[in-house]
Amino acid sequence: MPATPNAVLSRVDPVGITRYPEQPAPTPRRAARSWLAAARRHGRAFFVAAGVADVVAAAATVLGCWNMASLIVAGVGSRHPSGLGGAIAGVVVGALGAAAAALIAARLAEAGAVRVETAVRDELLESMLLGDVDDESVTPAGAATAVMDQLPRIGTYFRGYARAAIATVTVPVVILVAVFPASWVVGLLLLLSLPIVPINMAVTGLGATEVSRRQMTQIGELSGQVLERLKAASTLRALGAIENQRRVVQRAAHELARRTVAVLRIAFLASTALEWVSTFGIGLVAMYTGATLLGYVYAAPLPVHIAPRSAVFVLLLAPEFFLPLRRFAAAYHQGQEAIAAAEVLGSLTQTRNLIPGSGYSTWTGTPPRVELRDVSVRYPTRSSQALRDITLTVPSGSVFGLAGASGSGKSTLLRVAGGWLAPTDGSVRLDDRPLGQGGRALLIAQRPYLFPGTVADNLALGQPDLCASRMWEAIARAQLTSVVRNLPQGLETVLGEGGWGLSAGEAQRISIARAFLSDATFLIVDEPTAHLDRDTEHSLLEPLRELLRGRTALVASHSDAVLDLSDYVITLEDGQVRA
Repeated sequence: MPATPNAVLSRVDPVGITRYPEQPAPTPRRAARSWLAAARRHGRAFFVAAGVADVVAAAATVLGCWNMASLIVAGVGSRHPSGLGGAIAGVVVGALGAAAAALIAARLAEAGAVRVETAVRDELLESMLLGDVDDESVTPAGAATAVMDQLPRIGTYFRGYARAAIATVTVPVVILVAVFPASWVVGLLLLLSLPIVPINMAVTGLGATEVSRRQMTQIGELSGQVLERLKAASTLRALGAIENQRRVVQRAAHELARRTVAVLRIAFLASTALEWVSTFGIGLVAMYTGATLLGYVYAAPLPVHIAPRSAVFVLLLAPEFFLPLRRFAAAYHQGQEAIAAAEVLGSLTQTRNLIPGSGYSTWTGTPPRVELRDVSVRYPTRSSQALRDITLTVPSGSVFGLAGASGSGKSTLLRVAGGWLAPTDGSVRLDDRPLGQGGRALLIAQRPYLFPGTVADNLALGQPDLCASRMWEAIARAQLTSVVRNLPQGLETVLGEGGWGLSAGEAQRISIARAFLSDATFLIVDEPTAHLDRDTEHSLLEPLRELLRGRTALVASHSDAVLDLSDYVITLEDGQVRA
């Protein structure tokens, strides 16, 4: 074989069972708030419109209260009240306007929250799908918990807490503008009560985020424990450890319940404190207006008189002034849960090592020329570099082999060249274009994943309209015809999870048939015969040769037989090309 054309070319739980790898370090609280603020942009227009609708609802409430005060004063103080039709109409218009505006605000907030949740879900899934394929920092349990439990908390935050926070700022201002002309003393009393709210929130929030974070962590750990033990059920049954492990999961569930109660306790404390503040404020307003109406107020410079309609008006508005504050307190725990969730989601979406613009598509058309220029890769968990100053060129339409011992950097180089891992230094270009502009490589892994479903379903991934004739053609090219014909129902034979029902070599040939059905002209082949015996490996060589013909490919293998399919071969040692 000729040389390359380039000269420079966990931890353990208390019962001794290994836990899933650590999750990425949580985003700090300030960064989590910034992440939430950035996520808000996806629904900003809806949230602004919802805030405007809440202001309109507050204005309609003021109108209704003013006319209600007129009705009450006229009904109590006059034996022959007149002109009540306008007041009644004002009450009806105010009530209907407030209800309609509040409904519109709720719908707008819901639409904005859906936009944010959808955008964050897309970002999260893209990060998981397009990130490093061998990144073990995100476990299946952690990913499922993030998507199914933590992500909905972000939607709840924007449809509930975020709207309540905006209303807490805007609605009291509208009401104060209406109250001060009627009674500046009542307006001042209400204004002085406002600082109590953020003080209360700050005090109750000192431990709320930490408690919510612990709850989130416990949810992830419980999910991991359940998933791990379900996957290992047969092993646990064989060892007679089912009851012991059931108690382990039960203790984790009890710990989650305890932490959930702690979160609810803080939420109830915040809500109760705000109820007390609002009740006390409303009581002060009632005492002052009552004493002034009865003529018991003589202290200068307080007014000694207040018009009955003004007194009733401010009494009606006092509860409305505190209503958004009470709603804010009731939703306060949603904000703390969202911050705790954002710490996890932010770490998943911001620390994943993505190739910008790489997308989901594979490279099609003319096979590309692949160039790696001074590529180095350093993993955060390793002291040494996985790759150091790698420079090489894979000519268009050629097969480039990578040899080397385990840990030499072959898989890392494949992930960089294929578009799944961004290099720490250096660059990767396909036909003089940055990697990602035109597609990524198609991966043929050493352990191809087969979904529970029929053989046809596994062949037609991403091509739902694929006809049976094309499938049989790909099966023939992968030298799998006799295997599929001998299955009970041929293409419609249902495979179990992970391809149960097929041998490792047959599963590998299914993945080769998939590649034949793809138009991809840039392939990454990672140890295709690593777990196969000599005879099975030999049966794969001709299908592999047929697949690689006319395509640009990088093939990593320990097998000389597989490397013999390459046009050029280099050997890696400690992350460098061995001279």
